Amino acid sequence: MHTLIRNSWKSPFTAATLIALVTSACVDIEDLTNPPPPPGDSSESGADPSDATPDTTSDDESGGDTTSGESGGDTTSGESGDPPTLCGNAVLEPVEQCDDGVNDGSYGACNRDCSFAPYCGDGSLAENEGCDDGNQIEDDGCTVKCTLATCGDGIVQEGEQCDGLGPDAACPMPEFDGGLLQCTAACTLDTSACVGCGNGVLDGTEICDGADVGDASCEGLGFDDTSLGFAGGELACATNCLDFDTSPCTAATECGNGLLEAGEVCDAGELDGASCASLGFEWGALSCQADCQGFELAGCMVF
Repeated sequence: MHTLIRNSWKSPFTAATLIALVTSACVDIEDLTNPPPPPGDSSESGADPSDATPDTTSDDESGGDTTSGESGGDTTSGESGDPPTLCGNAVLEPVEQCDDGVNDGSYGACNRDCSFAPYCGDGSLAENEGCDDGNQIEDDGCTVKCTLATCGDGIVQEGEQCDGLGPDAACPMPEFDGGLLQCTAACTLDTSACVGCGNGVLDGTEICDGADVGDASCEGLGFDDTSLGFAGGELACATNCLDFDTSPCTAATECGNGLLEAGEVCDAGELDGASCASLGFEWGALSCQADCQGFELAGCMVF
């Protein structure tokens, strides 16, 4: 019976029609397994996806450096919105040492970068300076004008008593009663125009004043008397101008007092350690001559 059924059924399609249907089915299956790319995908064209990224970098509209300044000025932008610093605008700004608006680097002025140009007190010897010790001390040998200190520059330096005095410089009290103090060309004080003790001139009740002792002398005051212990010397004046200073008077030499004094070889029993034996004799008693100028050898013996 199966044989009869199989042989009795006939397909309504021809062979060519069946082949066309099978081919169409295969194309539909491929479309399902490989769907087309979404719109805008350029992978199939071989282009690099990165080429599609837009370039957001652009030059400044002016085409130049965004740092700017006025003519000849150096402008530096500050941090986080700080205003720029302009060297050469004659305004001293925080990062500048100086800014005089000229900035030509001349002595005592400002450099082009707003740093200090050479100046007196910077510790470096400039061509127009006699000295530069790096400070502003007037009386240390180098003045605040960077000149070497000299007598006559009006600045009292070490070793000077004065250096120029005004026309009304008064003599110091109470040493003097008045008058005008003067300064010599050697920068020493001159009190000759002062009135009172110390001006070197005998005034009022003074018996002496400085080197002026009048007609007095060590000898005239009796210092040639050996009983006083003086023989002469240069008499001086006490600081009160009312007494003499006898310390410069020389002590008299008194032969025979048993004291070995200046100009004596011996004095009585004072033989300065000498003896007959020390003088080359065998024995005996050495003595001193009456004028204290030599030894008496009569008591020394030789076998």
